[in-house]
Amino acid sequence: MITRRNQNSFSSSDRAEFVRALKALKNVPSHFNPPTVSRYDDFVYVHMQAMLLMEIVDRTKPVQNENLKVTGDMRMPMWAHRCPAFFPWHRVLLYQLEQELQKAATNPSLAIPYWDWSVDQSKTSAPWTDDFMGGDGKDGPVTSGPFAGAANWKITLSEDSLDHLVRGFGLATDERTKKLIAPNLPTPSNVSACLQVAVYDMAPWNDSSKLVSFRNEVEGWYVPPGNATPIGMHNLVHLWVGGNNGTMLPSTSPNDPVFFLHHANVDRLWAIWQARNPGVSPYLPTSPLPKDPGQAWDEPMIFYDESLSSTPPWAAPPATPLDVADHHKLGYAYDHEAPFTLAEELKPTTTEAPKVDLLKQRPLKILPKEHFLKRLEELASEQNPNEAKRQTPKRKK
Repeated sequence: MITRRNQNSFSSSDRAEFVRALKALKNVPSHFNPPTVSRYDDFVYVHMQAMLLMEIVDRTKPVQNENLKVTGDMRMPMWAHRCPAFFPWHRVLLYQLEQELQKAATNPSLAIPYWDWSVDQSKTSAPWTDDFMGGDGKDGPVTSGPFAGAANWKITLSEDSLDHLVRGFGLATDERTKKLIAPNLPTPSNVSACLQVAVYDMAPWNDSSKLVSFRNEVEGWYVPPGNATPIGMHNLVHLWVGGNNGTMLPSTSPNDPVFFLHHANVDRLWAIWQARNPGVSPYLPTSPLPKDPGQAWDEPMIFYDESLSSTPPWAAPPATPLDVADHHKLGYAYDHEAPFTLAEELKPTTTEAPKVDLLKQRPLKILPKEHFLKRLEELASEQNPNEAKRQTPKRKK
């Protein structure tokens, strides 16, 4: 059993080892066919495939920016976002990366640390130190730390074709109102509120701003009344780090290593929620959703597009949400958990949330890098309909 620790408890040697493992993975061959440039880039590619439709230009060459054509369409239905599988899908992504980092570091005890962004909110202290994740770029290139510049951390798959990290702490701006939309990170009260939501997910199982479920609130599509911003939890962190042009804006956000510290904390919240709600099904739905594959409790989740690779991203069979609902069975625990003993097997309850007609899947044809911000603008308009009528949204050409 390995322990995922809070990154603020890391010693200088802990930080150095984790950075070395990440960089070593950039020199491990890809598992895809056609391959990406490195094993680390495989994980960026998996996340990218989960969000966008793409075509490979020349299948005899490595998959990278100049050899990948993004059609401009979002993948609908999605595999890992705006849907119930958000938590278990990302849990698998982190678990598989953790296995690869252990091999690269020749340390079977190495674990991904988590960044508790509700507590550690300084722009200049951990994790943003020069010996760990590096610092801000103020809506431009990161200039400090081990991942600054293409010479230290070359990006080969990105929606904007940039080859280096870009960050803009707290600078994300609404194009219509010119106001900051993510000036702050989620607070302890935001975390406390989401942990009190008593159902994992429910129909219509999507990103509706009116869908009150644990998954939808943590992912950031449902924002409780009175919240300081129209953007919630997980989404807010991506925007706070990324700013207006940053690497942390989907779909290639795993290019920024802090992505995995962020999602380790998201994964930790699911574990805490389960522990605080022992009588509640840890995952829903239990039955397949029409037109939404890979979402039911016992359905294999989807991690790659067979039209883009003849081989899967990892050797293990596609996991179901049931397979990974109990993180202890994957061999890790969080540092705040009591000494671990095997608990009773997690099982879904027999009663699901009330079923309603699923919303029709909507085709979206937009510039790839803008799809995330576009959806956030839609949610802001839903919450402030009068302001939306007064404003004419402007999109970048």
